[in-house]
Amino acid sequence: MVKFVVKSDGERVPFSQEKVELSIMAACTDAELEDDAKNAVVKGMSKLVMMDLETMDEEMSSAQLRELVLSKLDAAHPEVATAWREYEESKNV
Repeated sequence: MVKFVVKSDGERVPFSQEKVELSIMAACTDAELEDDAKNAVVKGMSKLVMMDLETMDEEMSSAQLRELVLSKLDAAHPEVATAWREYEESKNV
């Protein structure tokens, strides 16, 4: 089970399911989903991600975690994955 996330600067922080859910919620908002749909996506995606994290080592990089979440979103809610990536692109400009 993943217990720690290693950020891009090397900092090792405790894994937070809440942070994952907040990121998914923000992408759902950017994708302009209705509130009920947002909550359903966050709940469903969080459950899928947590199931995968239970079978992994105690530590993973933030980039690996991002890719895991985005792969789940790509498969089930591509519009949310697209909104996530567009937000990231807008931050890097």
